[in-house]
Amino acid sequence: MTELPPDYLVQIGQQLATLSAFLAGFAIAFIGLVLTIPKPNPTAGWVAGSAATAAAAFALSVVAWTMIAIVLHPAAPVLIKQTAHLQSARIVGGLGFIVGIYSLVISLGLSGWIRSRALGWLTTTIAIVAASLMTWLIV
Repeated sequence: MTELPPDYLVQIGQQLATLSAFLAGFAIAFIGLVLTIPKPNPTAGWVAGSAATAAAAFALSVVAWTMIAIVLHPAAPVLIKQTAHLQSARIVGGLGFIVGIYSLVISLGLSGWIRSRALGWLTTTIAIVAASLMTWLIV
């Protein structure tokens, strides 16, 4: 893994922790909305499950990136810096964010199928385009 300067890694950690917390809240709200559907079809379960996966992955990402920001802070005690597992936190934070993003896009893509076939095709197409663009940006 590429060695990044501590100041740069702290900024990345703060940004990704904030974004992950926001998106986790969105995913949780999405679950709540799906669970209030009076007569859901089986697709609603898949939507809620993928949104729950996104929320959990984002929460994990928040914890990992916040830990990195705490450990790399200039005023952090030496004991904290010695016991930190920065490589593991970067891997967990990054994977949590990526799993969260794709799970959220999956839940958005499936959500249209709860209402109608036409809306399902529309949301699925939008999700595929979004996932493709995200993959292109990441890679």
